[in-house]
Amino acid sequence: MAEEQENHTFSEKYIYMFMDAEGRGLPVDASSVELTDMQMRHNAFEVEMTDAATEMLGITLPISDPGIVGIVEDTLKRIRSGESFKCKTMFPAAAIGVLWAWHIVGKLNWQWRAVKKDWWETIAIADSENKYVILPVQYMRRISDSSVEISKWPHDIIDDIAASRLPSSAPNRLLRLY
Repeated sequence: MAEEQENHTFSEKYIYMFMDAEGRGLPVDASSVELTDMQMRHNAFEVEMTDAATEMLGITLPISDPGIVGIVEDTLKRIRSGESFKCKTMFPAAAIGVLWAWHIVGKLNWQWRAVKKDWWETIAIADSENKYVILPVQYMRRISDSSVEISKWPHDIIDDIAASRLPSSAPNRLLRLY
């Protein structure tokens, strides 16, 4: 029986479900989260979500175009107001979170990474010194809920990163921003 469980493989949809979900017990400061390099499954998830977002929004802009942030925020406001979107993924907000993260990677030289805690893992973006990490799928899914107050909109976070207005952190300390 244990051998069967050991050799059991999970479908991509099953794996993606965990990458798309908030990790149980994931601390806000992320100090106990292991930052890892992206694996094939992470890359596949990121590509699928990016493709879903660009198709859903009908955009062809380069990801580094500042207009992407306005489109993401407009879509976020529409989701929060109850509008439904036809999206290839289960959660449109998760897809726009990945698109928004791509903008940060392209404009601010952050890197795609993966984070892991116990059994849970997801994609993330981190600065080059591993001082800061953002979980874009979870951030965007959380703030797409109209009952959640948004303290910082996606453009505010980008502005804070660009202007170096981030909380103090040391290299390899990994402070979760959002």
